[in-house]
Amino acid sequence: MKKIVFFIMILFATGFCTPKKKITKILVNKVDMEISTLVRIDCNSFESTFRNDPDLKTYTIKNKSVLYKMDSFLEKIKPADETNNVDTRKIIIIFYSDTTKDTICADLFRIKLNGNLMVTDRSTLDFILNL
Repeated sequence: MKKIVFFIMILFATGFCTPKKKITKILVNKVDMEISTLVRIDCNSFESTFRNDPDLKTYTIKNKSVLYKMDSFLEKIKPADETNNVDTRKIIIIFYSDTTKDTICADLFRIKLNGNLMVTDRSTLDFILNL
């Protein structure tokens, strides 16, 4: 009987406990958030539109406290009922330990996560804008 209980405990400790995927790094591509364009720039057009812009900045974040804050941020946001487009000035690609990734597109007032408009409060949006 003790062997069965021990075996079940090992199964729970190893096989049935799937670890939560962790953020390993964040890649940020951004231009001045207040830059003017003739048309709204959607997420898919960001790279081709700003590729040669001298103000385009690209950098990687691996700071553990920032990665933790991003994880908390992603747990708080919810999908919006509206379907407005974002006039993209910043793209954030979040890389996970299981090799998946999420993409956030942001303007001064809204964000999209993987193509879905999200509801955010001002402090949460400020976190994204200040990355």
